[in-house]
Amino acid sequence: MALIKTTPTTRSIDDVDLVSLSYVSELCHPFETLELMQLVDLAIARNGSLNITGVLSCESNRFSQIIEGPASAIELLWNSIKKDERHCNIFSLGIKKIKQRSFANWSMRLIDGKQMATFDPKLKSLIAK
Repeated sequence: MALIKTTPTTRSIDDVDLVSLSYVSELCHPFETLELMQLVDLAIARNGSLNITGVLSCESNRFSQIIEGPASAIELLWNSIKKDERHCNIFSLGIKKIKQRSFANWSMRLIDGKQMATFDPKLKSLIAK
């Protein structure tokens, strides 16, 4: 399944374009702190191998995440996220081309919802639900 662009462009997204994807989802079961830390550790290793960077927030029963990297790697990861049984009601805010990474030093970092909303204002209303 191809990724959907959030805004029309004159040129389609190529596999090598640098892109950012934001999404929210509900947890299918509550996470313990240790489970969340293990998930972040796994994401750091996986994302590093895919040249993906990003941030994750987990508050109440909701995940929000922004990932960035080459379009082909983001599509691969996004397909994996959509199949992950820890998520329910996954909602993508779309994909957009970016000129540079916002999280170049973090293959994955856990942050709070308020910080997350500063990186993508569309997340603000979705995180608060």
